[in-house]
Amino acid sequence: MTVVVCLDDRYGRSFMGKRLSRDVRMLEDIVAMDGRLFVSQYTYEGLPPRLREGVNVGLPGQTGADDILFLEVEPVPECADKLIAYRWNRHYPSDDKYDPIGHGWRLTSS
Repeated sequence: MTVVVCLDDRYGRSFMGKRLSRDVRMLEDIVAMDGRLFVSQYTYEGLPPRLREGVNVGLPGQTGADDILFLEVEPVPECADKLIAYRWNRHYPSDDKYDPIGHGWRLTSS
């Protein structure tokens, strides 16, 4: 399973339970990925209507190897085998951080 997260320069993900940033091109890129895309209800409601087709609402208990979870404010599951991090070159206020290196991930491409 692949997990997709968005991080700022200080590894911030959200502030007071709300996403830090939203970019339409990033969303188009995520929706175009091969595999079944799962998002929370919160994330789904933030998608432009034209990008909602084929997106599964609700985070599954079990996922397949080709499944993709786009997580904005939810915890990153330890069972993920691939992490895609969209990085914003900004410093937003945040109270939820996720440091991929600190969680055992290693950079393979950028």
